[in-house]
Amino acid sequence: RYANASSHLVDIGFTKRGLEDIGDVTEIHQLVRPRQYIEKGKSMVKIAWEGHAITSADELYHTVWETVFDETLISAPFSGTVEQVQTDDLYIDEESVLVKMAINPNDSRMNKDNGLVRELDYLQLLQSTPPGRFAD
Repeated sequence: RYANASSHLVDIGFTKRGLEDIGDVTEIHQLVRPRQYIEKGKSMVKIAWEGHAITSADELYHTVWETVFDETLISAPFSGTVEQVQTDDLYIDEESVLVKMAINPNDSRMNKDNGLVRELDYLQLLQSTPPGRFAD
């Protein structure tokens, strides 16, 4: 979508694979405000989460679990203006939009120079990537 004639609106969130690397979301902290211009790489949202990881098993194959607490930062993939930040809903899936940004189209070209890949390339990359820490 276009924010105006010279910019695009970009929705930022997690992919399904990205969600496999975080546990259950316990808090979402907004680090930027709407209408704020930010540079590429600036942290926009901090997500606190917890999950359960297998740490060991004994000789009778009893699984030992550890509760893991951590935080994940969502950083701006481009320089641009923050339009909206969602921190109210702790349920996050691959359709959730955490941040909307207005960016200059010259900053958003789909090429390897800015770290982006096309969807088909991403799906191929997933085939050679192991599941995330909390994958089902």
